[in-house]
Order: sequence, then C-alpha cells, then structure tokens
Amino acid sequence: MILRRRESFSVVPRSGDGVAGAGADDPPERRAAALTEEVLARPRLKEMAQIPLLCTLIVLVGRSRSGRLPERRVVFYEAAVKTLAESWERAKRAPRQEGQEKLEFPEPEILIRALAEVAGHPLIDYALAFAGEIGAEHRIVVGGFGHREVAAHVEARDTDAVLVENSDHRKGNLLSFLAGRARLEPGGFVLLRVERVYRQAVARAVAELAARASEVTVFGDTGLLYVPAERVAPHGDAAHRVLDDIGENATTEDVL
Repeated sequence: MILRRRESFSVVPRSGDGVAGAGADDPPERRAAALTEEVLARPRLKEMAQIPLLCTLIVLVGRSRSGRLPERRVVFYEAAVKTLAESWERAKRAPRQEGQEKLEFPEPEILIRALAEVAGHPLIDYALAFAGEIGAEHRIVVGGFGHREVAAHVEARDTDAVLVENSDHRKGNLLSFLAGRARLEPGGFVLLRVERVYRQAVARAVAELAARASEVTVFGDTGLLYVPAERVAPHGDAAHRVLDDIGENATTEDVL
C-alpha cells in the first residue's frame, strides 16, 4: 500500500522481491538449467529443495515469476501461497472432462491474500486501519488477483479510497507500484505490504519520522517505505529507469 499523510499519502499492496533468472520466453531447457543453477548456488534454497514438497513449490514459484526466485524465505512463502491460490482458482473454474471427478477447492475469498483473515479480520482491513493511524488522507489500493472482490470489500469500508487494478500482477511488483503511483496526489507517500500487520507503535514511529524526514526511508524489514514530497519525482524517475533496465519482472526493491 501507499499511504499519504496530511500532506498526502496512498495505499498500494506489494508483492515480493527476487533475483533475475531465465526469461519466460526462453526454451524450457534453459529455464530449467537457470533454476537449477540458482538453487545450487543458494544454500537455503538447496536445503529446501531436499524436501519434495518445497522443491515443487520452488519450481512453481519460479515458473509463475518468470524465473525470479525471492531472496528471503518469508517472501518465498508469500509467493508460494499466492501461486497456489491462483492455481487452485484456475483449476476450480476449468471445465471438467466427462467422467472426471469434481475437485473441491476453498472458496475464492479464502484464496485472495488481501482478504485472508488474521484474528477475525481481513488483512486489507489492518492496512486501512494503519492508514488512519498515521494520518493518511489519500489511500490507493492496487489489486491484481481477486481485484473485484477486494475492491468491493474496500468500497464498503472506505468510500474515499482510490482503487486501481493491475492486470500484470503476476509480473514484478514494480508494475503494481507504477499503476498506483499514477494516481498519487501531490506530497510524500508511504508504501506498505498488505500482508503485514503492524503494531500501533510502528504507526506512531512512521508518522513521527515522516513529519521530519527529507530522504527516502526504509523501515528495517517491515516492508514499509517512506518517500518525502521532494523525493517523489526522483524516485519515480528511478523506478522507470529500473523498469527499462530490468524489464517487467522488476521489483520495488530494485529501485532502492
């Protein structure tokens, strides 16, 4: 999410980070070789690949992200859940052949990450609450998979939120950010991950720092990024350069 404070903020869900691999248009043999090389070069991935289920997830995540595997394990699991959810939804809606047993899948709202419940509330509700806690007056919600359901949920709770659909959500999350950035009002913004739930103390710290910060600020490993008003244009220029250099699989972390 991007959140804008009194001078303006917004809200844009983000997905994970990753490293480059073979492209989606490369032959299967080359993509398989690139994935194998990356797994063997990264001790944690190599350890995970010893377990058949995790090895399958590595392949599925790599294929869904055009060969880009997350660098951090927590981001890998987030990508794995998203990949499986989308696969389940496609399989649920696919036509059955005659005589094929019908498979039972969870309902779509259970599979959409922003609507997944934590302690009785959807993750998107925590994000909207965080926006209020830091004093965000402008909120942009960028959705991909399940955007229609997420948009309906948000509209029922925050009529002022700006809803943006990113049809390229299976690619790098920089595309989601740029889709939301196009709707920004003048002022600085905070970028946050919809799958994170933040304590009120974090909201207070963000609000206090944003009131005096003059440079782009990353809040540790929280997934929060603050860009002050005077750095919005340079940050946007850098984002477009990264997109030109890396391509559609670029992430918001690549801009930093």
